[in-house]
Amino acid sequence: MAHLMPMPMPMPMLDLDESRERILASDGHIVIQGGPGCGKTTIALLKASNSASLLPLESYVLFLSFSRAAVRQVQDRMKDLVIDDVAAHLEIRTFHSIFIEIVLAHARLINGKEPRIVWPDEEKREQSIWGKDWPSRIGLLRQDGTLFFSDLAATVATIFERFPGIAALYSARYPFVFVDEFQDTDEGQWRVILALSKASTVVCLADPDQRIFDYIPGVDESRLPLAIDALGAEVFDLGGDNHRSPNSQILHFANSVLKNLPCAYSDDVKEVLYYSGTPDASIHLQVQQLLNSGNETVAVLTRTNSGAVSASDAIASLRTVSNTLTLPPIEHQLYWDPALAAAAGLVVASILEWPLLERATGIDATLRLVGDYFRIKAAGGNLGAAKTVPKVERARDAIASGRRPRSGLGSRLWENYSFVTAYGGVATVDWQVALAQLIGAAELLEVQRQARLVKLLKATDALSWILAEVWDGERGYRRAAETLAETFADDVVSDSDPNQSAVSVMTMHKSKGKEFDATIIVEGRYSRPLVKIGDKDESADRRLLRVAITRAKRQVIFVRPAGTPSFVPDSL
Repeated sequence: MAHLMPMPMPMPMLDLDESRERILASDGHIVIQGGPGCGKTTIALLKASNSASLLPLESYVLFLSFSRAAVRQVQDRMKDLVIDDVAAHLEIRTFHSIFIEIVLAHARLINGKEPRIVWPDEEKREQSIWGKDWPSRIGLLRQDGTLFFSDLAATVATIFERFPGIAALYSARYPFVFVDEFQDTDEGQWRVILALSKASTVVCLADPDQRIFDYIPGVDESRLPLAIDALGAEVFDLGGDNHRSPNSQILHFANSVLKNLPCAYSDDVKEVLYYSGTPDASIHLQVQQLLNSGNETVAVLTRTNSGAVSASDAIASLRTVSNTLTLPPIEHQLYWDPALAAAAGLVVASILEWPLLERATGIDATLRLVGDYFRIKAAGGNLGAAKTVPKVERARDAIASGRRPRSGLGSRLWENYSFVTAYGGVATVDWQVALAQLIGAAELLEVQRQARLVKLLKATDALSWILAEVWDGERGYRRAAETLAETFADDVVSDSDPNQSAVSVMTMHKSKGKEFDATIIVEGRYSRPLVKIGDKDESADRRLLRVAITRAKRQVIFVRPAGTPSFVPDSL
């Protein structure tokens, strides 16, 4: 006989309106709709808490989200809403983490092969190598049991559909399944949810106007209405509520941007114009002023990863604005592109091995990883990166033939080898020495710039400990690149997320699921505008900008080039 959990302590006293009372009382599949700050997550956690308190000890409520940041935010909110005994029966996971668990346990049932998962950086690298032959290569690899990160959801769906008993086992473990940001689910994720819905109660949280991942295959604007029909779900709309920025014009401005309606700037939503070539000084000044005015968390949001790196550089150094104003460096957390940063970090790690290797062997190993970096970048459509790969391979061919590379990045690495005869064994210091060898060629400087995003700031950092373990005790680091590659691969699926700093810098896409006291939204002079008026993607631009605006609780500041057209009518 199943043992029930102890009777829970009362929930925190909250004023619940009729809609929220009905949400808590419902016993079937439901969809909770509403915009940013309407309280979807809060009421969902209360319902999850109620549900968990009724479960047998061996069962759990599963709360699925897309990112580690969103998982962390839900976990933080749970501390104030759910007592510990009940919280122990709430599993808050990313889709990827639970899908990997299911695939490793059961994927062999599909074709009898032990599954091997290819991580995103390796997939991009292989895609670049095989070019137009990549689709046929994928087919051969899949026949051999290889699964790509993008295959995980569809593979789990296939397992559940072909082996209903396995789906039933997971439904027994998770009688209640909550799905955050349901509007962004792809076809495979939806198939998994549908399979679980046969025995589990499904609760979907959604905001159609926050659908910003249309470029991902399988994400469909019709997903939500089709799911409501397929599940027979009752719909609760909390769209009229705003608990994130209730006394400001932020949500009103965001909705005006979304619908292209007239709206004026206000004390809550401001525009700062810059007239020089870059927004660096304006970003630095606005961040400092927001911190000085009492904002505990500030985010700088950009369209692109390169824009985020530039914004990070802008606030990282001492800046003299005038004879009477000097801005200090601002400590911050940069949310970087993990694939490129990890690839660049492996290049640095290979240089940590140089004192233990012959020159030709060490330089060839570093060049191989430099090539991998540019292959990953080329797989994203960067033509310049694609042209760099042959240069790297020519340098490697020269080394394989017993010759020194005569020009370019290969020649510079060959020369720089002479400057690293031995390291001192302090990982944070040695990392900087290795990083300094990536000079003398534009391609090496780019890798150095990306590698700076792999922070080794303190001796207690995880990467410092890992490097300490491979230190040979005298001169260098054995298998540094291989060891760090394993670490970076683990990080891709980790449910952990860095503690939020007072200042964060990231792309607008990465900001989804987070909230801050204030946000600075940056538009570069020569990059794609925040909203490209008249473009086929204008609607997508407006949805993305609405997400960025609504991350703020107190204030939004746009930093834009002077002379740029407004993205809302009569906004001046």
